[in-house]
Amino acid sequence: MKIVGGKSMTKREQEKQAWLRKVVGPDVENIYIIPDFKPNGAGPAWLPQWIKDFIEAQGKPIEWEATFDYHDYQYTVGGTEVDRLVADRRMLRLLLTDAPKFSFWPDDMWRWWRWRRAAKACYWIVRELGASEFSYKPEAMP
Repeated sequence: MKIVGGKSMTKREQEKQAWLRKVVGPDVENIYIIPDFKPNGAGPAWLPQWIKDFIEAQGKPIEWEATFDYHDYQYTVGGTEVDRLVADRRMLRLLLTDAPKFSFWPDDMWRWWRWRRAAKACYWIVRELGASEFSYKPEAMP
C-alpha cells in the first residue's frame, strides 16, 4: 500500500491510476485518494450481477476497472447534460483504447469484435439508463 494525501492506495489502484495517466493525460486527478469516493465498477447497484460479470469479462481488468472508476468519478462530480455526454463519450473512447491492439488472426479478430461490441453496448446502456446516477447540479437539472 502507498499513502497519498492521507489515504492509502492498493497496488491495483496504483496500476489503474497509472493507466489513466497514460490514456487520459498526466494531469488527471488521482481519483483513488478522494475521501468517501467509492466507485461501483461496471454498472450501478441495480444492474444484475450477470450483466456486470459479462461486461467485466470482455476486457483487461485493469483498463476496464480504471475506465469504469473514472466514469463513476465524473458522474459523482456531475454537472450538466453536456458534462454527462462528455463523461459517457470519454468512457467509450477509453474502453476502445486497447481494441485495435489485437492481431488479425481469426481468434483475435473475434476478440476484437467482441471487445468493440461490448464497449459500445456499455456506452448505449449508460446513455439510456445512466441519468438517474448522474449528479446534476441544481441549475443544470434537465
